[in-house]
Amino acid sequence: MRYYLDTNILVFVILGQDDNISDDVRALLSDYGNSFLTSIICIQEVVHLVQIGKIEMPKGTDTRMAAMHAVNSIVEWGVKIVPVSMKLNALPTCHFMTTIATPTTA
Repeated sequence: MRYYLDTNILVFVILGQDDNISDDVRALLSDYGNSFLTSIICIQEVVHLVQIGKIEMPKGTDTRMAAMHAVNSIVEWGVKIVPVSMKLNALPTCHFMTTIATPTTA
């Protein structure tokens, strides 16, 4: 099955925050039979979050290197980056994963 990952999932993956992902979604992410896609826009959002300090990378890493590390983590995880010009309806069955965070109480 193919799944389209939104920015929040990518951030949890980069930071290794599995506890912020529901059990059902964690199971989908762990299933090697699934493939994952994201848009270049989500990648741009991740880079922006790194640049403004919302995603903290290892200390001593400059912003450019931190952004590159974040993007490399996504690619190494096997997520295919879909260009904006690709029509989403041209993709074979694709499920969206956007609302997956486990509710927390403040």
